[in-house]
Amino acid sequence: MDRDFLVYISALFDNCGYLTLKKDKRTGSIYPYIKIKIKSRDILLKAKDIFGGSITKNGLILTHRKAKHFLDIILNYSSFHKDKIQLINKLYETKFSGKFEKERKEKIYREFKELERDGRTKRV
Repeated sequence: MDRDFLVYISALFDNCGYLTLKKDKRTGSIYPYIKIKIKSRDILLKAKDIFGGSITKNGLILTHRKAKHFLDIILNYSSFHKDKIQLINKLYETKFSGKFEKERKEKIYREFKELERDGRTKRV
């Protein structure tokens, strides 16, 4: 993968990106949601080829495993979202069984939402 592109897309993510955790209303599962505002069609298509996701009129949206894959790749390049990326990594760590897994995920979700409330989240 092109290191210069990773630095560039990470900078876009830090400055024009949005990262949150969402809950599926139907299943209750918790998953990462990323939206990166990208105006350049060439950059948008290259990012989609590398990371997957959905193209919208305002940029690229990544969810679930594609979002996790993106965060794993740019972790060393991102500075603004590092705390949130680390919480999302905890979400995908070794899973407990039964009710303990749900409690573990809920705790991580609450920690993430506290980071957002503290003003450490940028909105696109």
